Amino acid sequence: MKYLDLNPKSYTLYPSAYTPVSNGGFTLFITLVVLSIVLVASLGIADIIVRDAALSRIGKDSQFALYAADTGAECALYWDIQQGPLPTTRPPKNASCAGTAVQMGGSNSSNFWFNLPNGSCARVNINLTGPKTYTSRGYNISGSNCDSTSPRKVERTLKLTY
Repeated sequence: MKYLDLNPKSYTLYPSAYTPVSNGGFTLFITLVVLSIVLVASLGIADIIVRDAALSRIGKDSQFALYAADTGAECALYWDIQQGPLPTTRPPKNASCAGTAVQMGGSNSSNFWFNLPNGSCARVNINLTGPKTYTSRGYNISGSNCDSTSPRKVERTLKLTY
C-alpha cells in the first residue's frame, strides 16, 4: 500500500508556468533613448542661441555703421550751412567732426574721414558742382582712412543732395 507523503519538500502543490525574466537590459535601453532625446533637444536649442547671437551682432554692427554715416553727413552739412558755404577754391575750410580736425571744400570735390569714439568711422565725399552732394560712408570699425580688412566690416552709405 502506498501512503501519501505530506512533506512539502517532496512535491509541488501549485506548479507554476511563470519563469522570472531579467528586465535590466530594457531599463538601460529606455535610459539611452531618453538621454538621446534630451541631447538632441539641447543641441537644437544651443544652435538657435548661437544663430540669434550672430544675428544680434550683425544688427549692432550695421547700426554702428549707419550712425557713423549719418554723423559724417550731418557734420558736413552743419559746416556748409551753419558756418557759411564751403569754398570751391583754395584754401579749404578747417572744421571739426567728432573731435577730429578735418578740411572741407577748397575745390569742387573734397574728401575727409574721421573716427568716432564708439569705434566706428565715417568717410565723406563732398561734390560742390551742380546740386551739392554729400556721400557719407559709415563703417562699424575704425581705422586709418576707414580702411580695415576685418571680415566683420560693415558699410552703410547715405547720400544727401540739395
